[in-house]
Amino acid sequence: PSGHFRALFVQEITKGGVLMPCLAHSLAHGTEELEILWQALDSAFAVDTKALTDGYEPYPEGPPLKPVFRKAQ
Repeated sequence: PSGHFRALFVQEITKGGVLMPCLAHSLAHGTEELEILWQALDSAFAVDTKALTDGYEPYPEGPPLKPVFRKAQ
């Protein structure tokens, strides 16, 4: 299940204009970039909180992610 919530977080943070598969900051990021990040995080966490409370199923907008490395069938 945690993979589902990670995918949901990435989906929502991307909607906020931030491509963020992991947390990595840079001195090149200024006040404007950090404000965009904080707004995107607020929105993404709000959706994640709803998904934890109400159930995950209504929130993903695409098929579930599959692991990159998986057993051959």
